[in-house]
Amino acid sequence: MVLLKDGSALLTVSGQPREGHFGQVGVFRTKDRGETWELLSVVKTDHDLSETAAVQLQNGRLVMASRRQGNLAWSDDGGFTWTKPVTFGMPMFAPSLYVLRDGTLVCLFSSQGLRMIFSRDGGETWIAPGPTQGFLVDRSYGYGKAMELPDGSLYIVYLSTGGHRTKDAQTNSIWSIRVRVRPDYAGIDLLPAPEREAHSRGTRKR
Repeated sequence: MVLLKDGSALLTVSGQPREGHFGQVGVFRTKDRGETWELLSVVKTDHDLSETAAVQLQNGRLVMASRRQGNLAWSDDGGFTWTKPVTFGMPMFAPSLYVLRDGTLVCLFSSQGLRMIFSRDGGETWIAPGPTQGFLVDRSYGYGKAMELPDGSLYIVYLSTGGHRTKDAQTNSIWSIRVRVRPDYAGIDLLPAPEREAHSRGTRKR
């Protein structure tokens, strides 16, 4: 769910339709803090769309990303209509989108670990270390969510395992990490926790 500039909230819901074979995305909006919801649109294509996330860019345009082909779609009318979903060839699970204060669009997703890519043009093109993989944040299962901190870094929480097997479920845990997009947009930096930074400074003073 994402808070829009007009104070309403937008929610993307993935599901299998009763008719047809492929998963679709329903786009809902609430103007009364969740008391009532309006179905704005249904987004579909010739393959499954699931685990979809959306965000609003600084210019008001909406962009969504979906599992598994990394499909992207945009809306210029508040979510009532969307462009045809297109993929740029990067497979991803559980993508989530964030717009940083400087306008950078960040996509956090799982694909052989927790990974990140980012865009300076609203998702039209992406900065990544390769055509089919993002910058590696952690080699865990992934499935993470992030928030931008006051210093411009991203605080991310994510899963250590998927919990699909009994052994995984018994040892599963939630991890966290801080990441920053480099000022020259050439990659990402993994950062220490703020408490450890403060402790290190105190240690050096002593």
